[in-house]
Amino acid sequence: MSGPGWGALDERSVARFVLHHLSTQLDLVPVPPLIMIGQNIQGRHAELRAQSEYETNIKAEQEIEVILEHLEYQNSLLLLLIEKVDAGRAKPS
Repeated sequence: MSGPGWGALDERSVARFVLHHLSTQLDLVPVPPLIMIGQNIQGRHAELRAQSEYETNIKAEQEIEVILEHLEYQNSLLLLLIEKVDAGRAKPS
């Protein structure tokens, strides 16, 4: 086997190429399972983060409801005070 730019390939160089190629491929065998393990770990962390954010949002919503109820109560008290002040002004002295 020879061609332009190629030296003659003997059996020994072909065997070395095949062994080198095989050893290179064998080095890559453990990589896909490691990638899958890493993706599983990242997925689990994403699930835990999402659950934590959901719980935080639920608590925030409950706190906001309490604050809104308190503001509505304060608003009703202010309206009563305004009515009393207006009633006091309307009375002739």
